Amino acid sequence: MKAQGRGSPRDWVARGVQDDLRDLGRLNSEFPVALVALSPLYSHEVMTEEAFLVKVLGISQKTLEQLVYRGKATRENDDKAGFVFYGLPHSALADLYWEHGRLYRRRKGLPEYEDFIYAYAVSDTPNGLEAVTQAPPDTTSRLHARLRNKGVILGVLERKADLGVISLWAYGLYWTADHDYLRTDGLLNVLAKRLNTCDDLPSVSRCLGGICRFDRQAGQELWASLDHAELARRLTWTEGFPGIHAFMWAFPECEHNMRLQLAKLLNSRELANRMMEQATLHTYPFVWLTYSEPINVKASRSGVI
Repeated sequence: MKAQGRGSPRDWVARGVQDDLRDLGRLNSEFPVALVALSPLYSHEVMTEEAFLVKVLGISQKTLEQLVYRGKATRENDDKAGFVFYGLPHSALADLYWEHGRLYRRRKGLPEYEDFIYAYAVSDTPNGLEAVTQAPPDTTSRLHARLRNKGVILGVLERKADLGVISLWAYGLYWTADHDYLRTDGLLNVLAKRLNTCDDLPSVSRCLGGICRFDRQAGQELWASLDHAELARRLTWTEGFPGIHAFMWAFPECEHNMRLQLAKLLNSRELANRMMEQATLHTYPFVWLTYSEPINVKASRSGVI
């Protein structure tokens, strides 16, 4: 039997979402507002920090906890950094809540999508940069410009501990036409400091690659600010040979001089020993080394010759 009804499937979905929000509102007037407030970021699977929801938007912590208990929201705790984040069971729900929850957006005075992400990024949130990088490219480009024009990009970069997200930000620069972006006072110094102290070596390489892709001169300046000897030492002795492979794979291919400088500092004999000890098939590091400058390293079952 073929079921029929008035309106299109899109209309049915809209009515269902609106009915769900209305019914939740009868239980607690903050329920629908909180779900809509989680939607801008979670439409791209970025969690919203509890402090922003409570202190900036005025949503009670009890409301958030009750939504988690009812299965309407999700929670993640970053015990190491002391942050609590909230999200939704699925990103598709975020799109629906945001589109069909206009009444609650107006009632709470929530800003439009792009303005919401901007407010989140500049509100001392630990993952504000992630919210910017995960937005659609055109939105990300405009947010880049707004953050730079307001002079707040340095603070956003400094607050984010995850260099993996900073590397995404670096690649996202490609979408902005503002090629003076990296000339913001102190920005390259902040990046150099982060890269010199980061243990996530593949992200170091990806970040450098993203900067070079966007602004080659800025990438060369950033490279010159790094401690090359320390980077080579960490690369040689880092745990997990696949991490070394991932770093070298992501390294800017066009920057032969950078590759050559680092290759001269690497302990190729120790890398060969480690490869033999771990019986790894990751041979790319040695292709990388010999591509940079011919190095006479031959591995065998008995050791390194």
